[in-house]
Amino acid sequence: MAAHAVLAVLAIWAGLLGILGWLGVLVIPVAAASSLLWRKDVGPAMAVLICAGVVFGPVALVALFGQYLLAALELAGWLLGGRKGPMPKAGPLGRTRRSKVRARRRTRAAVERHESAEH
Repeated sequence: MAAHAVLAVLAIWAGLLGILGWLGVLVIPVAAASSLLWRKDVGPAMAVLICAGVVFGPVALVALFGQYLLAALELAGWLLGGRKGPMPKAGPLGRTRRSKVRARRRTRAAVERHESAEH
């Protein structure tokens, strides 16, 4: 299903951008209607997923590019600035798992302290 949605979105964008030439006129409606292959099971969900991918895909790609650009600029500033302070942490796509675990442990510890103070 995921591969179908991604391929349909890419086909629609290739048609819209003119990459496929005159063939794009045929590819766009076929890709858009390809959700009908899934029939009643998940056809409507696939249609929404394909349409959302066409609309929000470019926004997601720009956001992803921006996150990597920001991380690269922060790292370059840290390197060129004499490495003062701790190394910049990776953004939401990087090493956030450890940060989330630490935050969760701090929250649990605070809740436990609060509950023990009440008793």
